[in-house]
Amino acid sequence: MVKCRISLLPQQIAPVDRLQHALTKRFIMPVQREIFTYLYQLRESLDPELRAKYPYVTPEKLYPLGRCTEITETVLMVLTQRLARPSVAAERAMAAFVRSGGIMQPIWGALRGQFFQNATQMGALYVDVANDTVTVTKPKVEMMPLDEAGIVNIRDLAHFAEIAGKYWKARIIANHVAPSLAPLLPMVAIFGEREARLTSICDYMVRLMMQDRFKMAEQWVAEMPSPSAEIMAHYRANLPETLRLAAGQDGREAAIAACRQARAAGRWKCQSWLTAQMQEIGGLVNL
Repeated sequence: MVKCRISLLPQQIAPVDRLQHALTKRFIMPVQREIFTYLYQLRESLDPELRAKYPYVTPEKLYPLGRCTEITETVLMVLTQRLARPSVAAERAMAAFVRSGGIMQPIWGALRGQFFQNATQMGALYVDVANDTVTVTKPKVEMMPLDEAGIVNIRDLAHFAEIAGKYWKARIIANHVAPSLAPLLPMVAIFGEREARLTSICDYMVRLMMQDRFKMAEQWVAEMPSPSAEIMAHYRANLPETLRLAAGQDGREAAIAACRQARAAGRWKCQSWLTAQMQEIGGLVNL
């Protein structure tokens, strides 16, 4: 996998400049059909292993439904390994493209204003090797010009909340339940009346909070509604003691203070702090 040379957040869609257009035209477009077929066959070859590993999200959502991330990451991992030793025409074309400076990287964003989407950027092209994970009757692979795909980077927390409302049918409010995590996870997603989930743990959103020096997170926890008393009580009972809201502590004030303290301490540029925080977060998003 080769990432863009300019500074990007993880999974951020790279601007398609003249170089990427030229490399795509030179290396990819002459064998686009062969590359499409190759990726389709690669996906099919990995399906049995992936189906055994990820049989379902819920009993109603059997593989491949809901497994966009897992499928995309696995296909790209295997593809990257193969391109190190290309043996067929499609592999040789993609390997030459990457060696010449072509971008081949995972991307994540809002698709057509309706969904969160994992895909792969291949220069000026959008490649989705998990195209059947929302509607199972769709082809497994989709490949088209990136500027026609309708995928954009998430701009801010309001944009995230808008897409989550449409895609997850979730209401996004403030994280006042685990205030020490608010700089990186300022949101709680509410599903129905009672189910709640700390969000968003994806690399792009976490790094977006750091890039902004937690100002966006601070504004969100300061202005957005708090979880209900029932949800607050649930998290107070289930979170580790080091993360839970203390008795008598105001969740909003504590979350605002956590963002300000992280900014003042320069946590936005501290990889060791991020690593420690992500280890602490662990499986807490689904508590």
